Amino acid sequence: MGECSTVQRIMEGIKDLGEWGVVEEMQRLGLLMIPENHCKGGRIIKIRRVKYKCSICGYEFSPKQGSPFEGLRIPYWKILAFYKLFISGFNYKMISQILNLSKPTTLRLLRIFKGLNEKTYREAL
Repeated sequence: MGECSTVQRIMEGIKDLGEWGVVEEMQRLGLLMIPENHCKGGRIIKIRRVKYKCSICGYEFSPKQGSPFEGLRIPYWKILAFYKLFISGFNYKMISQILNLSKPTTLRLLRIFKGLNEKTYREAL
């Protein structure tokens, strides 16, 4: 019973954020890089599903650029949901079923998050 309510709470929280909110949350958690504003003051606009552009200088970027998730072709919300469920103690098989992810994608995300946690632990010591 407790697991279902945890999953529901996490999924509703992510749903409420919206696409750009999920990206900002991932940047806040340190999962995605925060792009530098090249022209200092341009407004960032969405031009495609996963591409953004500075309205002044025309610089295009993807929030996944330069991150461990760069080659993954899954939505940001699934990455964030995987992370939150992983941190909450769910095993990767259950997370894979909840998010409907393939085994290779699940194992790749698992390696990424375990690597991030090991790096965090080393830096904290």
